[in-house]
Amino acid sequence: MRLPAAALLLAVGMAPAHALCDVATGERPSRTPFFLGIEPMDGPAEVFCKLQQLKGRYRVNLQFRDTGVDRTKEFSFDGARGLGPEHLTTFLQSLFPTERGPEFDPVDGKPFPKVLKHVVQGRASQVPGGGDLQIPDVWQGARQFMLWEKFAIRLRPMPAPLEGFTLTVNFRPSPGRFVMEASGRRPSLHFRAWKPRLPIGSSINSACSEEIPICKDLPEVVPVRMSHEVEEVRLDLEGDNLAAPAEQTLTNLETRYRRHLASSNMRDFDPVRGRGHVEIRDGTTVITGESFPPERGKIGPSRVSVVYAEEQSPDSYRARIDNYFREFRDALVRQQSIDRKARTY
Repeated sequence: MRLPAAALLLAVGMAPAHALCDVATGERPSRTPFFLGIEPMDGPAEVFCKLQQLKGRYRVNLQFRDTGVDRTKEFSFDGARGLGPEHLTTFLQSLFPTERGPEFDPVDGKPFPKVLKHVVQGRASQVPGGGDLQIPDVWQGARQFMLWEKFAIRLRPMPAPLEGFTLTVNFRPSPGRFVMEASGRRPSLHFRAWKPRLPIGSSINSACSEEIPICKDLPEVVPVRMSHEVEEVRLDLEGDNLAAPAEQTLTNLETRYRRHLASSNMRDFDPVRGRGHVEIRDGTTVITGESFPPERGKIGPSRVSVVYAEEQSPDSYRARIDNYFREFRDALVRQQSIDRKARTY
């Protein structure tokens, strides 16, 4: 039997001890984990495993947010993480060419090959949106590839009893995660891509690009890492007159995390106007619950959302993993300098 929508907004699942889909980051859990135990350090493979705690049939949508393309596939979850991460890998691989083919997907006309223009190398002196990686080529990861694109996994239940409920996990590309994957310290999700679709540079003068500066002698098909980590988890419920689920969801949030309650207007919640707000802060995690007023002429909230994100602070996981990358790269630069000096003597 399916959970009612309001209960789904607050559900917390635990993985069985011997789940088939069980990938661990090795990091200490947050004080207040996100929905379903999702953590800021989780990548797409870990999240795919944790989503399977929601038993039932779901439409799973992969979104490449910078390119603006997506694809949906139906999955049945047994509540016990019965599908290994290879099922996500197969879905992902089905989107990208490994040989010559059309610019637009023959299934729905979407330009999935354009996503590959956001593939970069560890040695990249420029990445989409600005910045660089600049890993010295004395380390193997300088020649490896990752997708530098914002990514999301969206999940919707089917069929109709929970119509309007959406769970979205947004990811950001993480250079620190890339280094850890290439070093064997994180589970890795990757797909294969046809080299001519990558931003490898000019075919006229044979110059390599800033995104892929080590482009000589590449194979025709290269592995590309999805070195992404969780940015936020969103749960949304949309419909008419959601006063009851809005009040239940926000009040339960307030009660469950009362110790870390930062703000709330639930004492004055008006089921007609429908605007509600609860914010939880524990020093590492921010949980924001909101209900939104209806369209003109209607009563009750039209949307309820719960958003889990990390506190922005020097002690956050994001700050620590970004610092780890910079320190790792700087150590390689220093070692490279020492090696060059040693060769001159």
